[in-house]
Parts: sequence; C-alpha cells; structure tokens
Amino acid sequence: VGAPYAMKVARAVQTRGKGSDNVKPLPIRMN
Repeated sequence: VGAPYAMKVARAVQTRGKGSDNVKPLPIRMN
C-alpha cells in the first residue's frame, strides 16, 4: 500500500494544482 496511495495523492494534487497544501491534509486523512 505505497505506490497506489502515492499515485492517488499525486493525482489529487495535480488536479487541485496546489501541492504542499493538498499533499499534507490528504495523507493525514487517509492515515
């Protein structure tokens, strides 16, 4: 559970167009 999870986060970040702002809350919510 590392590659698919990271890919999902990267996809959400690219879709939002933010990055650090979205990369932080996403992993925290999934974890």
